[in-house]
Amino acid sequence: MTRSILCILLLFCINISLHSQSADSEISMESFNADLMNELLQNRIDQYRLANGADVLIDNEILSTAAMEQAEDNKDDQRVDSQDDIGKRVEKKGGTRNAVFMAGYVSAGRSKDMSTYSEVVDEVIEKFSRSKRNKETLTSPEFFYSGIGISADVAKRRIYVSLVMGKINALNLGADKALRNSLPIKYGTKKMGLAIGDDKLCRGAAKFENYRKLYKGLTLIDNMVYLEYDNLKELSRLLRKSKDGLAIDFIQLAQYPCGGPNIMNNTLPSKGIMTKPMYSKKLFKKNEVEGKRVRSFYGPVAKVSKKVVYNLPEEYEMNLVVVQSKAKCMEIKRGYIEMGGQESLTKLDLYPDTAINDVLGTWEIDADEAELTFVVPFEQGKSNYKPQDIQPILDTLNEPKYVVNEIFISAFSSLEGTQEINERLQMARAESMIRAIEQIQGTSNNLLNKENIHTADGWEIFQDQITGDENYAYFVGMDKAQVLEEMRSNREVYKKLEPLFEKQRFAKVTMKISYDVTGEFEEPFVISRLLKAIKKNDGAEALKIQKFAMRKIDADKYSADNLIQMEIPDEEQFASIKVNKLYLDTRKNYGGAIDPELTAKFKGVFDLAPQNDFAAYNYYLTAIKNARIKNIAQLNDLQSGVQELYSSRIPKKLVDGINLELQFRTMEYVDSLDSEEFDKVKETSLDRIKKIYKIEGSSWQNALKLAYIFIESGDINYALGIMTPFIGKSGLSEEFYFTYITASAEDQENIFKREFKLALEQAKEMNKERYCELFGEPYLTFQLLDHPIIKKEYCSTCD
Repeated sequence: MTRSILCILLLFCINISLHSQSADSEISMESFNADLMNELLQNRIDQYRLANGADVLIDNEILSTAAMEQAEDNKDDQRVDSQDDIGKRVEKKGGTRNAVFMAGYVSAGRSKDMSTYSEVVDEVIEKFSRSKRNKETLTSPEFFYSGIGISADVAKRRIYVSLVMGKINALNLGADKALRNSLPIKYGTKKMGLAIGDDKLCRGAAKFENYRKLYKGLTLIDNMVYLEYDNLKELSRLLRKSKDGLAIDFIQLAQYPCGGPNIMNNTLPSKGIMTKPMYSKKLFKKNEVEGKRVRSFYGPVAKVSKKVVYNLPEEYEMNLVVVQSKAKCMEIKRGYIEMGGQESLTKLDLYPDTAINDVLGTWEIDADEAELTFVVPFEQGKSNYKPQDIQPILDTLNEPKYVVNEIFISAFSSLEGTQEINERLQMARAESMIRAIEQIQGTSNNLLNKENIHTADGWEIFQDQITGDENYAYFVGMDKAQVLEEMRSNREVYKKLEPLFEKQRFAKVTMKISYDVTGEFEEPFVISRLLKAIKKNDGAEALKIQKFAMRKIDADKYSADNLIQMEIPDEEQFASIKVNKLYLDTRKNYGGAIDPELTAKFKGVFDLAPQNDFAAYNYYLTAIKNARIKNIAQLNDLQSGVQELYSSRIPKKLVDGINLELQFRTMEYVDSLDSEEFDKVKETSLDRIKKIYKIEGSSWQNALKLAYIFIESGDINYALGIMTPFIGKSGLSEEFYFTYITASAEDQENIFKREFKLALEQAKEMNKERYCELFGEPYLTFQLLDHPIIKKEYCSTCD
């Protein structure tokens, strides 16, 4: 057999041996399978990252080449160089210096007791994750690319391993000169004297919390970028050193073409066209806010080349660059958060006392037969009464529509006439009035029943009139005949008695009626009953009737105007009625708006009846909503009142609502003080919020509602914390995903997390058009396309 054939056979056998090896195979240094170990190690690293909330790494050839070179050098030197400049290695291969590494070696075992590939990989993972710093790097979602280098030392039975990891700026494929020249405006290549900040240099920037508000204060006017910020003291703390300052980086959408790499140089501190940093001394000197005690800032923070302003494409964004000690520490991009259509739990409404089933019981229409009594004065000698004579008297009764069933009349006359004349006159008057009432009613019923007509002269009335009146003492003790004799024989006596006789000429009319409560006549009847209950000072009955009417208003069967315009006495027993009246007025005439003037109105009701649950609730709601917070004592008083409501008849969820609002008002006030001594107050408020709503076991709907609350209060991390467990589960709404995506994008680190990618995938499936609109004005920054996977999905879906 020739030598060449023997070589071929040997290589064939080695190849079969290599391919037959698996994770559980013992390592043979003579036939060591580096590719198998590389694959196993990549899988184990991905498993480790997934278990710790990060996504899998993407193998990159540039990083792999650098890692392999480092592993070979370590093997040759028989040691691991912890000071190795991995950034320089990566840069030489075509990347940037933005890379980190982990390196070490493990023993493959002794000749009689060799380790398996799986065991060696486990040992590498254990060794790499032993230090806190390495563990944080391994599990950081910001690290995106990786490269593994493995080199075996056959003689010493050692396996040298290098893992190189890089963020999205570890590669530099878009720095090509031709690509830069293709842009509407070439991106800048000057470093502006800036270094890339580290944790030590950027400690001050890391403590600042209001970057979103700071960014919203930016405006490009002509060729100057102006900043408006309402807290000069806070801004001064951010830029307290002489080499602390701000700059603006203009980024063009054209830098993110779908047909190639992102056009930028990742070795520079800027991505686009960055202005020279304006440092603190010059910046604060340009503050245009005037006054003795200046507390805010408005002034230019960057000067832009007129050529740049003139040639800026329509689609561009400004990044705010925060500089500390001449190092770039923060880059704030434009943000946007979807608030969706889900109603917020902080929506506060007035709460009327309209419970149907309560201690008062309910009220229903009772239109059984009733009686109406009134008096008709007689003119002397008049016996014919027409409807127009009676109608004004009936109108004064202010009664709703009714039907007269029977009439009783007691007709009286004065003493001056004869009995026969008086009786005839009284009967004629009574009959005339009955006919007039029949005409008014428009009824064909014959209401005239002479048995129901009683006539009498005014003698008994006269006795009552003169008793105790000195002007008529002369007549006391006289009988009827004597009085008549005196009157007829003396004209002066008649004149003196005429004012008394005038009051003796009247009829007392009692009508038995049935109210008409059909159709349009029902509402006036109910309003009439309510007014009567109030007039009788019966607060309990009045409230029951009012509740009945309000249920009819809610059903669009009654108008709210009658209840709104009704005068209610300022008495404790009518407190709920006054609350309900204010509620209706606010809802109908002010669109439900809780205006500041409502606070004073409800304060009046609350002072009238502090034990009334509904007066208390609505007062505290309006007070919290409209209060101008002046001190902690004021907040404590409001908190005490809200706590008492938890033992009232007000539903807990409503008390929770105003309690939440109070906590947010508390946090706003504490934040405005800008004092660390109030941090405990803010912490207490957040704890109260978290106790009100239990996250465990809640639905995704409640998680979304609660997330809105914390987004509104500025605690986006807590909002994301309660939403993240639901990502990937079935049944979530479109609003849930878009809210999660936009809230997550507020922090650059979040866009590399697995949940963010899953949320984008679901959003794309649910609403492709809305998904595509997310990237760019007026929604999220198009710089999300820095992420290669996001860019790939976006371009394949939307381009």
